Amino acid sequence: MLLLLGCLVIDSLAQRVGIGEAAPQSKLAVAGNVSIGSTYSAFAAPPNGLIVEGKTGIGTSNPVYFLDIFTVNDYGGMRVKGTQNTLLIVESAAGTEASLCFVQAGLRKFCIGIDSTGDFLRVERYDSLGTLISDSVVIIDRRTGFVGLATIPTTYKLELPNVPTTEGQAIANQWLTYSDSTLKSNITSLDKRWAYNTIRLLRPVQYVHHPSYKKPDGTIRIDTTTGEIRLGFIAQEVKHVLPHAVDQTKEGVHTLDYSQILAVAIRAMQAQREEIERLRQQVSELHKQLEKYKSGSNASQE
Repeated sequence: MLLLLGCLVIDSLAQRVGIGEAAPQSKLAVAGNVSIGSTYSAFAAPPNGLIVEGKTGIGTSNPVYFLDIFTVNDYGGMRVKGTQNTLLIVESAAGTEASLCFVQAGLRKFCIGIDSTGDFLRVERYDSLGTLISDSVVIIDRRTGFVGLATIPTTYKLELPNVPTTEGQAIANQWLTYSDSTLKSNITSLDKRWAYNTIRLLRPVQYVHHPSYKKPDGTIRIDTTTGEIRLGFIAQEVKHVLPHAVDQTKEGVHTLDYSQILAVAIRAMQAQREEIERLRQQVSELHKQLEKYKSGSNASQE
């Protein structure tokens, strides 16, 4: 039995209600937009759209969030799908953070979001109690595209913090560097005498390397209470001898490219090897002359 009340259609036999729909196929069919809520009912929803003032639960009768989706299988979640330019937007007010968090058993595990400035994307991690660990896993600078692992990137495409633990170290089966001849010009061999003299001027040292941390204002705080014993060089000293191997971060901290020192050291070793071979030949010649002299002296005595 159908009951027609203006735009309202009630199918009492199928127990369906249609609003603006003459043949409802669902329990409630609305041909148009819907506003739900004591305040929102006074506003027009988008065409064929829905606005809800309170919390909405899908798969749960006790929603905690404005949209609370509960599922008991692998295919009951939420999907955002489109043919192109599909977006899932997490938006916040200016000057506030916006995050997408992954929670397990009520505890946060990871969060992906932007900071209050909107300049940095942060991937944050949490401990077993759901407490934020001080340093983020990944930080990406929106303005430069630089990536920092547990540190704010400022100078290089990829930066790790200056700490003596594994947090400031990297490991791989192999690190490769672009070195194709087509990428280079004005190629000349290092002068062996210059290389030998340069290596002689370098001062290898043993030292305690202290960790440093970047403050929000861009300054560097050095923790002199901790550190590890290392072997190497002092960048400021190398700069006077081999300036090409030394660089500086935006904060003024000196860095050192040990691979350039290696090239000079190998050339110096080659020069030293050539000198050793030359001296060896001289010794051999002297030895031959000495043997010849001994033979002549023995013959004269006979």
